[in-house]
Amino acid sequence: MGITKLADLVRSEAPDAISHKDISDYSGKMIALDTSIIMQQIRAALSSSPGLTLSPLFYRTLTLLEHDIKPVFVFEGKPPTEKISTLEKRAEADGRKFTNYSGVASTQTINCMDLLKLLGVPVVQAPGDAEAFCAQLVKRGVVHAVASEDMDTLPFGAALLIRQLNGSKNSEVIEYSLVKLLNKLNISQKEFVDLCILLGCDYCDKISGLGPKRALDLIQKHRTIEQVVLHVNRKTHPVPHFWNFEAARKLFLEQPNTTTLSLSGQSLMRKPWLVFKLRKT
Repeated sequence: MGITKLADLVRSEAPDAISHKDISDYSGKMIALDTSIIMQQIRAALSSSPGLTLSPLFYRTLTLLEHDIKPVFVFEGKPPTEKISTLEKRAEADGRKFTNYSGVASTQTINCMDLLKLLGVPVVQAPGDAEAFCAQLVKRGVVHAVASEDMDTLPFGAALLIRQLNGSKNSEVIEYSLVKLLNKLNISQKEFVDLCILLGCDYCDKISGLGPKRALDLIQKHRTIEQVVLHVNRKTHPVPHFWNFEAARKLFLEQPNTTTLSLSGQSLMRKPWLVFKLRKT
């Protein structure tokens, strides 16, 4: 789901934070791809056409390489405890039962990873949410930007978010600048995280009936969720019971810095594949 109506809020309140690009503008750049949406598309395609292969992923990757884009495919790991309820509800809405509490890669995911490695593309399974790990790669300067359809890479701290990088040769890509967004809204990264929690995220409930513009006004005036709760009209905007917004805030702001990431190899095309090494610091 990402952050509810964040894209709409950015378009209306901070349009200068959005740039329309061509896929060729990222030539020579290393881009971290959040594969969660890609895997959903593949699962949906395979369920409707059982004989379909992984060719969509194959051709999408080739298109990126043809544009000299160096993709880093990041797969989901073990979901945070705070996200379990959301994943269970999402699975139920799709007519299935969520069972992967440990984050172990499925056979389908392993097949995708093997295909990407054979194409010479770096692949890593995140320790937790793929979006959070992608944002870390940007913050550490390992990659230029994150490609994802979920807006929550921004509260995780990714300086640049790319949407609609779908591998189409003539596709128009939408780029979001976190720096421009914060400057325009006149809020800090921590205040932005609180805004995203008020809008609605995957890790906790939200205040009922609170729209995007009202949530922004409250954060700009009161600066923290704690202060918003003291000033919001609880009759029209009831605060959830046992609201664990602090845990959601911590997930966005305090990503565990327990791994060091390094790349083996200098060129996507010179090596059979690039190997990510994760080791404890």
